[in-house]
Order: sequence, then structure tokens, then C-alpha cells
Amino acid sequence: MYKNYYSMDSNPFAGHPNPHVFFKSENHQGAVNFLQSGIHEEEPFLLVLGQYGMGKTLLGIRLTEQLENQGVPCLNLSTPVISYANLLAQMLKACGNTPVQQKEESLHQQFLHQVDEKAMSDRAFVLILDEIQEYDASTLLKLRMLATYHCNGYYPFQFIFFGHPSFIQMLAQPQLGALAQRIRRRYTLQPFSLEESREYIYFRLIQSGASGRPFFPDEAVEAIHNSSGGIPRVINNICDACLLIGASEHLDVIDVDVVNEVLASAEPEENGDSFSQSAADAPPTPQEARLARSSREESDAGNRPLQRGESTSKVSTAAESLPFEDQSSSESNSLWSFSFKNRVLFGIILILLSTVVILTGLLLTRDSGENLSSSDPVESHKHMEQLSKHHRLRNNFFRSGVRTQLFGAEFPAEQGTQEPT
Repeated sequence: MYKNYYSMDSNPFAGHPNPHVFFKSENHQGAVNFLQSGIHEEEPFLLVLGQYGMGKTLLGIRLTEQLENQGVPCLNLSTPVISYANLLAQMLKACGNTPVQQKEESLHQQFLHQVDEKAMSDRAFVLILDEIQEYDASTLLKLRMLATYHCNGYYPFQFIFFGHPSFIQMLAQPQLGALAQRIRRRYTLQPFSLEESREYIYFRLIQSGASGRPFFPDEAVEAIHNSSGGIPRVINNICDACLLIGASEHLDVIDVDVVNEVLASAEPEENGDSFSQSAADAPPTPQEARLARSSREESDAGNRPLQRGESTSKVSTAAESLPFEDQSSSESNSLWSFSFKNRVLFGIILILLSTVVILTGLLLTRDSGENLSSSDPVESHKHMEQLSKHHRLRNNFFRSGVRTQLFGAEFPAEQGTQEPT
């Protein structure tokens, strides 16, 4: 459904492993190097552990393809077999032989005979067993005995086990102690970090042919990572459900509200590896998630500018949906009118203060005039003569160049002028 809407060539979050879509995280690339090194060094047992959904099956498929391209005889059993006899029969078929009988002892002898004939090829038979924790202890004991078989010092078998970490508890059983000692090389796949989860999501989208959309914001990626625990299969499940919602609602951005809606509608897995959260971190219900997303969209519609070709009625309708629009408008009007009154009152106060200052200055001028008129005429005349004398002295200083000293030099007065007395 969403593959056509987002113009994708393939499903980016398919439920089955695809050997051609392999995300080389640091930990998964380390597992590839671990397997290649162990096969090259002819290590009899290699063990790769990881939680369900970590990509162990995908690693086994890619390893099988590489071995077949190199001409190495191998058998990859992705599902546990019922019995050891069934396992021997499938190993014979992988070598190009048809089982003569279905009894365990006959199958064992036929297979060892086949191995003896091809021992000179110096290429060990690689047996890859997935979900190794599902095998019973008796089959594991027989596999350990098969690993000890050799032809003149050459051991023609290599066993690669992929399993859940609970397999370590099985190896702790007393009857499997010898097998536990022989499995000396072990590797554990770790969940993705937050940054690896982000890169993994966009790696899958790019591999599917998506270009530019859909877009997962950082908040949505963080919610996916926290809910999935960094397990690739659970990330695929969440993203697949998110894109289904995104395509049905024509969304190019898969925001955190869409993720919360998916998490709220999903049921936790029985093993508790995914969608396990505490009560405080539990996602909202689907109704709450839809309500949050719709309210955010309405808020964005009310605040965004009018687009080309869009009628004003649509924007006005979105604005009318905001419950406090009228109340906020009336509050802003009341605040504006209150500030206008303050400005008028402040202007009146300034006018009154200016009037008081002018009146005070007039009163002081009148008092000084009365004081001059009431003084003695003789004293006033002397005072005026002194002012006139100082005025003439100042003018003569700038006009006639009286003798003075400036940095030790004396400037004589001009001829025709008299030195003031």
C-alpha cells in the first residue's frame, strides 16, 4: 500500500531477511569478520549469540552464499530439525547424495563414507545451525561426537551455531560440558545505539528507492529506538505500521504522534524484548495520539501563512477552531486602551510641570528687578562704571596685543595705543 504512495521499488521494512539489504553496523560487521576469520582458521565451533530479531538468520544466509560462491560444501538449517537422523539426511542431500535408508545408524555410516571419499579435497563441510537453543541435548551430544571424527588427522567438519543467549544456560548442563569446552570462540550481537537506529531506518528507506520522503524527525526516531530497544526486527515492525498510517493519511512527515499511535495499538511480544515500557513511559492511547496530532495540525494551520490558491475561508475556519482566539484578542485590545490612557495622563502631567517652571521663572525675574530699582543710585552708578572699565580692558587685550609673556616671549603693544591703567 505505502510502497506506491511513497514511490518505492520495494518494501523497506519487509518481514523476511533479504541478504542484499544488510546494514553494516559496527557490531554486525564485527560478526562477519568473526565468522570469516574462524572459517579461514578451520575452527571446529563458532557461536554467534543475540536476542530475537538481531539479524542472526540474515548473517547465516549471507555466509552460506559466500561459501557456495567459493565452492565450499555447506548446509544452512534455519529451522531446528526434529532428530539427528533428519539432520544427517539433509547433510547427505547437501553433498549431492540420496539417503539409502532413513535409520540413524545407516545414515551416519553413509555420510561418513561420503566424507572419506572427499577428504582429499581438503575442504571441510560447514554446517550452519540457526536457533541452536531449540535443539535437544541428545542431538547436541551427537554433533559433538561428529565433530571429533577425523581422517588421518584431518577434521572434515565445521559447525557454526546461531542462537539466543539462553543457549549459554544449556551449555551449563553437566552432559554438555565437553561441548561447552570445545565452543571457545563466541560472539554476541548488541542492539543498535540511537544513532545506529537512525542510520538503519534511512538505510532501509534508501535501499527501497525512497527519495526525500517519508521523513522521520529526531523525536520520532528516538521514540522508535526507545520502544524497540535497538532491535532491528522490532524497528522494522514499528516503521512498517507508521508508514501504513502515513500513506492512509497522506503524510510525508512521520512525527512522534504517529509513532505513539502505533505503539499504543501494538501488543507487547511474549518475550518482552519489544514494546516493553514502564507505566510512566507508556505511550498514549490511540485516541489520545490521534487527538494530539489533529490538534497540532490545527494549530499549524491557524498560524501558517495563506498558500497560493487557498481560500481565506479555510484559514479562517482553522482559526475559528482555536477556543481562546476571541479571548486573547479582547485582552490585547484592553491592554492597548489602558496604555493609551497612561500616555494621555503622562502628557497632562508634563504640561502642568512646564507651567509651574515658567511661572517660577517669571516670579524670580520680577523679584530681581525690584531689588535693582530699590538700591542706591550712587552705588548703581559706580557699579556700572566698573563693568564698563572691565569691558574696555577685555577689548584692548584682544585688539591691541598688550605686553604679556607666552612661554617666556614678550609681545610689545602696538604703537598708537596706550597701556591701560
